[in-house]
Amino acid sequence: MKNLIDLEIENYYSEEKWRTMGSEKRMGVLVPLFSIYSTRSMGSGDFEDLKLIVDWCERTSNKILQLMPLNDFHNSPYAPFSFFALDPVYIALDKLIGVPEDLVRDGIEEIKRNFPTGRGYIDYEVKHAKINLLYKVYKQMNLMELECNDFKKFIEENKYWIEYYCLYTTLKFDYCQETWEDWDECFRDKDEERIKQFSNEHSDRIMFFKWIQWQLYEQLKAVKLYANSKNVLVMGDMFFIVGRDSADVWNLRKYFRIDLVPGLPPEPMCPKGQRWGNQSMYNWKNIIDDDYELIKQRFKYNENFYDIVRLDTAASVFRMWCVKREASQEDEGLNGFFYPEDSSVWEEQGETLLEVIQQSTRMLICAENLAPLCGEYTPIIRKLGIPPICFHRWEKDWDITHNFILPQDYNPLTVLTLSNHDTSNFADWWENEAGRIDTSRFSQLCQYYNLDYDEMKIQLFDSELSNDNKLRWKSSIDSMEGLLSKLHKNKDEVAELVNDYSNYSFEKEKLWNIMNLSGTMRESCDKEIMKAIMKTLKDSNAVWSISSIIDYLCLLGIIEKDYNRYRFNTPGTVSGKNWTMTLPINIERLFQKDLCDEIKRVMEG
Repeated sequence: MKNLIDLEIENYYSEEKWRTMGSEKRMGVLVPLFSIYSTRSMGSGDFEDLKLIVDWCERTSNKILQLMPLNDFHNSPYAPFSFFALDPVYIALDKLIGVPEDLVRDGIEEIKRNFPTGRGYIDYEVKHAKINLLYKVYKQMNLMELECNDFKKFIEENKYWIEYYCLYTTLKFDYCQETWEDWDECFRDKDEERIKQFSNEHSDRIMFFKWIQWQLYEQLKAVKLYANSKNVLVMGDMFFIVGRDSADVWNLRKYFRIDLVPGLPPEPMCPKGQRWGNQSMYNWKNIIDDDYELIKQRFKYNENFYDIVRLDTAASVFRMWCVKREASQEDEGLNGFFYPEDSSVWEEQGETLLEVIQQSTRMLICAENLAPLCGEYTPIIRKLGIPPICFHRWEKDWDITHNFILPQDYNPLTVLTLSNHDTSNFADWWENEAGRIDTSRFSQLCQYYNLDYDEMKIQLFDSELSNDNKLRWKSSIDSMEGLLSKLHKNKDEVAELVNDYSNYSFEKEKLWNIMNLSGTMRESCDKEIMKAIMKTLKDSNAVWSISSIIDYLCLLGIIEKDYNRYRFNTPGTVSGKNWTMTLPINIERLFQKDLCDEIKRVMEG
């Protein structure tokens, strides 16, 4: 494979990072921390458990451990309370600095009893149980024990954010748990005298939250040091934007457009476009005018924990479709606009911001390549030495051959993945999505082209291999001519439908050949198929390949059948199941020699 540092990377800082890190092939695993647990876990996976996952990576020849956001959150880790603060749910209570074991022993056992692991889901109430125990411990210790030099140094080095985050959190605990936009004006708009009075009255609680953040900081920093000692790189996640109800939006309001929400523009098959909840947007003008200080501080803090970071929704640094917050929810993305509005600044703004990021951190940046508009900016991203994270199932020649990109044809500056936190796992995709079209999409196409939906559904799709959400193209319709004869239309009259047929029909058969599997293509996924697809990624020209821990469990046969049960999040849905799924086995079970050897053979074979 051509060495990455010999490519035309037009960014000195990125080139230096590649030289330091090395551009050899690496395999990796995505492990959401909330999804794992060990025999010592206290209701949820914690930072100490990550060291066990690092050991597992070492034994299986995985060289990258990818994590999801670990920031303090309520509903979604991708809309947390802070750009900086870590979530107390992940604190290892048996590894607290300066805390005698006998102060926490009974509390730990109680939490274990009340929040047992291995139930298939995480109960986030354990977070409050941990905080309550920590506060009890904190109150039993004297100030001299708490205010050690390292703690004081942490507060001083993080004064950019620690003061206002801990004040905001204390307001949430001791004043009002509702969104800051519903607080009394004096707190909502930070009346100086009233805030000072509140801070003085609650100084002990504010210091407590600083202490928690210091403990979390030390624990997660130790994970990175441990991983690096094992030749494992840790990849963090730079989520797109902090939650509207967050310490950062409350205190740094000038950096956000709370009058706007993100979405997608209207297009023929989605005439209303999309609106993504009520999240705020960045105020790029003010961020740029302040020399990107918010961005620099965020990356500076995170390099304590990570060697690499995933840049979520990378296209957003160039432009983003927005709608007014007060606009009707029913109108979705209608009447929106691109922000910035001036198209002449899109490329320059994005490239400049990425260069600022490169210069301000030791971490190597990867760019999520899943969201709409990402492909348009991929050449710029690669030019700066930033590999896009590409999803194997969607890496195709969409316009001409409609075939999958062959393993040897990938640009080396690519991170290839089978699945992530927002997608189905590969086995689920194989059994329930491959070779299919969304039912809602087909319905829209029929309406758009004035076709009889019920009749066309019978004519074009295999009823036994279709379901309510996905329609499987009939194997008998094996050519464009065969499709058009059923539609009684010419190609130009149904261009979108023809394009979908070309891109999605016979996906399994095409991939079967690429994986060099023998015999007749099988509808059901199995261990042989999982091994073949992972070997395909490993042998591709992409510099790194990273797969979800769920894909590995499918490869091992620990998860088999009902693959659609194993999903971390289903975008566009509001469900108690999102961000709660835990693995069917604990970490120790993963260390069985036969299981580790089976993965290692795939990694090294």
